Parts: sequence; C-alpha cells; structure tokens
Amino acid sequence: MDRLSNLNSSIKANSLSQADVFSHVTMAPPDPILGTAIAYKNDTSKDKINLGVGAYRDDNEKPYVFNVIRKVEKEIANDHTMDKEYLPIDGLASFVTASQ
Repeated sequence: MDRLSNLNSSIKANSLSQADVFSHVTMAPPDPILGTAIAYKNDTSKDKINLGVGAYRDDNEKPYVFNVIRKVEKEIANDHTMDKEYLPIDGLASFVTASQ
C-alpha cells in the first residue's frame, strides 16, 4: 500500500497524468473469446446461434433451449431412483477424487 501511496504522491508532485504513467505499456493481443463474439456479430446468417455467452437467445431475445436439454430434463424428472439432493459444498466425492 505504501508503494501505491508513493506512486500517487510522485504523480502529483511531477504533474503527470495517469496516461503518462502507463504510456510505455503496450496493448495486449485481442482476446480470442471476444473474437468469437465479434465474429458472431458480423455473421449475416439468419440461422446463426450465439453459443459464446452461456445464455442462448432466439431472434426475439427469448431463451433458446436445446432439444437435448429438454430430453434430459424429462429423463431426470422421470428417474425416481435419483434423490435430487444438492451436492455437499465439497462437490461429488468420486468426481473430486478422479479429477485430482
């Protein structure tokens, strides 16, 4: 925290703007994930579906639910062997062990 205070004092003392302090920093390369969003936006296809944001919407901005999701929801609802309990805060023990 002292370094930040010293830098701030130095900026004020030297009448430097924040832009001057960071003028030597070069621009990072474009983010590839953002690139897919830009490509989607520029795509003129009327059949496109934006899969990059995790909340899929149709042309009317209504949620788009994939048929496979509806199918699995029915399977889960009809499977009376599942207890539908929440997992503990540590997650599913067998998955945690396998992933470690």
